[in-house]
Amino acid sequence: MKRVFLAILICSISTLAFAQNIDVKKKGGINPKEWKANESATISINRIPTTIEEFKQVQSEIGTTPEGAVMLQLLAMEMYNQNPTVGTECIKLNNIQSNQSSVLSRMPEIFSKKDMNYARPHLVATFFNGSTPQNGFNPKNPYTIQVRTRANMQYQRSEMMRGYVLYLEVYSSGYQTSPWRSVEVIKQKGSEFFQVSNSPALYVQCMDVDFDSDRDYEGLK
Repeated sequence: MKRVFLAILICSISTLAFAQNIDVKKKGGINPKEWKANESATISINRIPTTIEEFKQVQSEIGTTPEGAVMLQLLAMEMYNQNPTVGTECIKLNNIQSNQSSVLSRMPEIFSKKDMNYARPHLVATFFNGSTPQNGFNPKNPYTIQVRTRANMQYQRSEMMRGYVLYLEVYSSGYQTSPWRSVEVIKQKGSEFFQVSNSPALYVQCMDVDFDSDRDYEGLK
């Protein structure tokens, strides 16, 4: 009985240690004060957060940057894919109030467990480096995204949203004709973090895995 208890305790400690081991790295950066065309940044993370607390931890590390809000949006969407209850709360944390319903209304359809002909469980994976239709959209780890400012859209002051809207793009291998997907972020007056204010291009149905591929989508971990 003691051996069983000890084994359970060791397993629990190991699981807890792993759960706390989230490593986020950033290269480059987008200046939120001064617009420059195609200014870019990359962000990498070694695994997908699984709890609201872990999401908040990552938000505290990168949410003060425009590109961080983009990565957090993708993480929140994937967390919804894995656990809708948790993902819903994370989407709310990373979106201004007026954009929350737009995102949440699309999640049940794009990540449907019933309509597999329309659903795209690999959607978020298409934004991570190394994923292609030919390899089942299985990206390299750490999961890395490329974000840049839109070349033809300078930052705009918004009285309604009480901040400056930044027009960004994030690369995805899931859209053949338009791989750079638009997303708008803003740091509202009094807010600690940048949040997403508009992002329909992130949850449009993407390409499916190439039917000639010898790999299925294996999921993000």
